[in-house]
Amino acid sequence: MRITEELAKDASVEFAGAVLRPHAFLLKEKGRLTKDGEAVLNAVKRAGYELVKEGKMNKEILEAISRPLISEEELRRRYND
Repeated sequence: MRITEELAKDASVEFAGAVLRPHAFLLKEKGRLTKDGEAVLNAVKRAGYELVKEGKMNKEILEAISRPLISEEELRRRYND
């Protein structure tokens, strides 16, 4: 994210923030969006809309986008299997 912030500064534009989605591979199962995946993508669209219309993204929307979809323990198990 630091590089993006520096690019914005060099271009004399305001860095509005980043949309971060941990373990994005969990948004799909068997090639199809899960219910959680749809909710996250809808929140991403809403964040983009807010950024264009209001010049900023709502904190609650960003939290909805970045919320864990599984526990850290389950994620570690999947990575180690």
